[in-house]
Amino acid sequence: MHHSAGGHVNHSLFWRTMTPDSTAEPLGSLRDALCHDFGSVAAFKAAFEAAGSTHFGSGWVWLVAPRGTGGRLEIMTTAGHDHPAMKDLVPVLVNDLWEHAYYLRYENRRTEYLKAWWAVVDWDEASRRFEDRDQPAEPR
Repeated sequence: MHHSAGGHVNHSLFWRTMTPDSTAEPLGSLRDALCHDFGSVAAFKAAFEAAGSTHFGSGWVWLVAPRGTGGRLEIMTTAGHDHPAMKDLVPVLVNDLWEHAYYLRYENRRTEYLKAWWAVVDWDEASRRFEDRDQPAEPR
């Protein structure tokens, strides 16, 4: 049951954090936090891609924040359908590392898929999730 529920929750968040109308980069407090914690948005993207590229097997790569204000943004990966809430972290952004997410177009070139994914990231949704990190988990 945990596996199926985790798959549903993770995929639902994955779809909500993408849009065909993506902007190039985040704005506001999320941008400020990314620059503070990673040095720049470009450095964050590179670290996110590296974490996703080096994750062994199926899973997810996440940008997470601690609950409440304060604390640093982190990049983490999870195996299977585990979720950052299991460690009391708030998911801000997520990308699917299961082969079904990229194999038809990218085959085994996961790194290429991760780089191309930025073109559809919904930075507005990621910013909303970051700004609402002190709210109860997943009210939607």
